[in-house]
Amino acid sequence: MRALVLTAVIALALFAAGSCQDVPPLYPSSAPDDIKQACAVTERKCTACHERDRIVYANHNVREWQATVERMRTYPASAMTAADTQVIMRCLSYNADQSVSR
Repeated sequence: MRALVLTAVIALALFAAGSCQDVPPLYPSSAPDDIKQACAVTERKCTACHERDRIVYANHNVREWQATVERMRTYPASAMTAADTQVIMRCLSYNADQSVSR
């Protein structure tokens, strides 16, 4: 029993330490202003349901992002319009392209 409690305490401490790290923004500081604006919309829409780290650390190509965004748009809670989808894809496509060129 004591080992189980110790394991739970260690797991909780590791989780807490990991969740205290700063998540980088959705765009690099060198991104053009239109990308920064698109990413602001992306963050507002996507973080209504998801934590930002889920988006930042997702490793999707443009085609995968398109499928994901289209699927998310079908959920009523997303409140995403077709116009939002285009803006969100501008941000996510820029990031996918940047990760390929790194």
